[in-house]
Amino acid sequence: MRKRGTALVAALQDPEARCRAGAANALAQMDPPFPAGAKDVEQAAAKEQDPAVRAALFMALPRTGVAPDRCVELILPAVTGRE
Repeated sequence: MRKRGTALVAALQDPEARCRAGAANALAQMDPPFPAGAKDVEQAAAKEQDPAVRAALFMALPRTGVAPDRCVELILPAVTGRE
């Protein structure tokens, strides 16, 4: 499972938005969760510009162990338009 999570985290850097979104969706659905990817998912969510990829990353944040208050910090500006 760890190898799969590591490959998905690496795919968050892919130039194709569909690939990044797919990786984020897969990370959000991993069971058990993949907390080793928290830092990478958080960094990707903070810089991602594609709306579909951002949405997928936002779903992956809590599943990878990003603290709830940090999730709010990342998501709130995106939904309020105050970035």
